Amino acid sequence: MYKKTIILFITIALFFSCNNQEKKGRTMNEPEKSFAELKDLALKQGDIESYEILETAYLDYAPKEFIPIALEMANKYKYPKAFQDVYWKMCSQQGLYEDDELLKWNKWQKKERSFAFKYLILGAINGNNESIDVINNYYSISKPLNKLMITDSLLVSEFYDELIKLKIKKKSILVLPSFDIMANAGRSPDISKCLESELSKQKTFNVIAFPLLTLMGVPYQNVFDKKYCENILKKVPADIIIMSKLDYNNILGNTDDDTWDYAIKIYNVLENNQFDSQVKAKNIACKRVCDEIQKSINNLILEINKD
Repeated sequence: MYKKTIILFITIALFFSCNNQEKKGRTMNEPEKSFAELKDLALKQGDIESYEILETAYLDYAPKEFIPIALEMANKYKYPKAFQDVYWKMCSQQGLYEDDELLKWNKWQKKERSFAFKYLILGAINGNNESIDVINNYYSISKPLNKLMITDSLLVSEFYDELIKLKIKKKSILVLPSFDIMANAGRSPDISKCLESELSKQKTFNVIAFPLLTLMGVPYQNVFDKKYCENILKKVPADIIIMSKLDYNNILGNTDDDTWDYAIKIYNVLENNQFDSQVKAKNIACKRVCDEIQKSINNLILEINKD
């Protein structure tokens, strides 16, 4: 009986010991979904949220482990942050930081280094704010790393004129007032103001404050198709026009609780190409519309920047 009790005690102790090790082994970065599921969502469907969860989860691994994921997300979906991630993970794998001495940077194999620089620049070109800040702070003219970047032949041939001189053309964006048959009732969410506010936070866009005086006499209200933009563009040149449409579902008496559907169209003026954005919603309370726009703004930016 005594031996059985000892064996049982040891078994229980080992069981709890294993459980504790499992709990200790799980880090705060470990995702709830499996890595395979997240990779499938990110790399086969372009799901940004899954990509960001993966990026956090891979903080527990060597930087080089995440580079193939970032490369595929950047090249396949043109996700601006993924370009920056390629650059940063490659630098991290070398143990390099931008404020390190040039001697240390020069020890990095030139082919790999120029590849990392290429993705930093592509990040800036595709609108990643962090890439732009890094270039301005560490690679612009008179900065120590500027000369190193210029000497990399890949960058001289492909990107020197575009970015080393920091002459990045910002896309000009005009957000039109929403197509909204309830506009005069004073109950509608101001979705155009929300869009303008969120897009203005992006350093690579020049968001045009709505030019009310300039467009006096020009029909700009209830526009939800590029064929009605011609006269607007004669007065206010823009590279991109963002149009939105509101439809009410339920008017409940309390404006904040009224529910709405919204849809967005993007008109690329230079390419004369208009398409429906995937940023849309149904049956959203008026008070939540701006929150929804803020949550999905990265997807809208991705659409604006796509080729």
